[in-house]
Amino acid sequence: MVESNMIYSYFYFASFLLSCIVFVDILFQIKRPLILKAYFLILVFCVGAFGFLFWIRYVNIYILLLFPILKFSIWASMTLILSQLYFSNYKSWIYYSLGFAFLVLIYSNFKVYYFLTDNNYSTLFYLQGAVDVFSQKVTYKVNLIPRFLLFSTFVTVNLRLAYLIYKNPDNNNHYYQKIKNWTNAFVFSEFLAIAIFAAMNAISFFYDAVNILLIVSGNLILLIVLYRPGFINSQSIQLILSGSFKREEGFVLTDSNFYTPFFIGHYYLNEDATLELFCVQNGISSNEQLQDQILKKYNMTFSNLVNKNRVDYFVELVRSPKYKHYSIDALAKESGFNSRNHLYKPFRKYHGGTPSDFIDSLNS
Repeated sequence: MVESNMIYSYFYFASFLLSCIVFVDILFQIKRPLILKAYFLILVFCVGAFGFLFWIRYVNIYILLLFPILKFSIWASMTLILSQLYFSNYKSWIYYSLGFAFLVLIYSNFKVYYFLTDNNYSTLFYLQGAVDVFSQKVTYKVNLIPRFLLFSTFVTVNLRLAYLIYKNPDNNNHYYQKIKNWTNAFVFSEFLAIAIFAAMNAISFFYDAVNILLIVSGNLILLIVLYRPGFINSQSIQLILSGSFKREEGFVLTDSNFYTPFFIGHYYLNEDATLELFCVQNGISSNEQLQDQILKKYNMTFSNLVNKNRVDYFVELVRSPKYKHYSIDALAKESGFNSRNHLYKPFRKYHGGTPSDFIDSLNS
């Protein structure tokens, strides 16, 4: 057991290092929306914290109680990432479910804490001993119902989330096709994490198997996040690095009124995309204020921002094997342009050259 524990320790340390790399990648690569960036950072931080705590192999009562919080945070952040990517509205049921689960978690931790202190358990455990105490003495005696409620909530929310994601797939959207396989892997890793966390402290005689599954699950989550589709990083939006930046009073661009519907919702792919229509659809009362904020943020007008993102989307389509045999007219239509003639000028402006030359360069 000692030798195997040392091997596990090396793998947990490797997971911790990988989490540091992914954390930095997210910090600098994902631009908008900020809430999505925060969810990714929380997820990676918690996976890395898991690896770090298992690597140092020092466990007291307080660290023991930290593990359920980390597990909850991993599950909750993965759920919120999927909801942010796929749903712009009707997410309140997710927040209510998370709130209920969080209250159950707090109640569960208090019960465990008072049980351990009242029964004079040592404040310092070896990791294996801590797992034995938690599984044999706590889970079945004082913590069974809260753990069952948490597991039931996890499974119910994720099954409903998966159902809503896969119920009406947007097969006409190229970005959906690019994210589909990534979503499948992400959903699988989330259900795998739920299953492992459910068994982690309940079946102590599977200690070695749980260690292996934890290592595999943690690294799988980190690699899926690291190799996310590039457009999740939110396309051409610059980080504001100045700490002295101050917004003016009045209307400002936010995730809900601009970044989510325009970029994640791909409003620019609408052939009839106009500033006026966007304002109506997103409850913005002043066209002029929106135009002013876009000019300040991107140094271009709303229509130019639409065309730039259409060109970026066109480039993505051309590079995709699925669209290899599409004509330029068809690709232009897929990208939101009314015709290939409307594509040429924006393409020359934001990419350079002509679409034909670009396609020829990829095929040569």
